[in-house]
Amino acid sequence: MMNGWVLKADDHFTVKILNDYNTGNVAYCLEPPSSLHTGDELTQQADAETYFQNLSYNGSLSGGWQRKVIAAILQRGYQGTMNLNTWVSQNATGRQQLAKYWATQLLIWETLIGERGPNFERVEVPSGTDSIDAFVQSGNPIRSDIFSALNEIEKQVQ
Repeated sequence: MMNGWVLKADDHFTVKILNDYNTGNVAYCLEPPSSLHTGDELTQQADAETYFQNLSYNGSLSGGWQRKVIAAILQRGYQGTMNLNTWVSQNATGRQQLAKYWATQLLIWETLIGERGPNFERVEVPSGTDSIDAFVQSGNPIRSDIFSALNEIEKQVQ
C-alpha cells in the first residue's frame, strides 16, 4: 500500500469489539498491519490521544487533517454494538451494519496511509501499490454492500 504500509489480504475480516465479545461496542484499527487473534481482549486505551497527537504528514494529509477526517468518518460511519448472531450476510439488517462497519474501517485506513486528500478525495496510489479497497476480495458476499456504504460515508464526509 502507500507509504510503506502492508496489509495482508485474507479470506476473513476481524471485527474489533470492546469488552463483551458477543455484543460489545465496535472499535476500529488505526494501524493496518497490526494483527489481532480470536479472543484478544480490547479495552479503551488511555494513550489514544497521544497516538493521534503524534500523527505526522502521510504524503497527502497533515496529522491535524488526519485527525479531523477520522473524526468525521467516525461521526458518519458505523457506531454502536455488534452481535455475533445477527452480523451475518443472510440477515439483512446485520449485513448492512457489518458493511457499514467495514466501510468505516477502510476509510480510516485510507486516511491514515495517504489514500485520501484534503477534500476527502481518493488519491491515486503509485504504480505497483495496492489500494486499501483491494483488501475486500472479489468473492466477498457483501462486497457491493461495503462499497455502497463506503460511497455514502464518503459523500457525507465531503
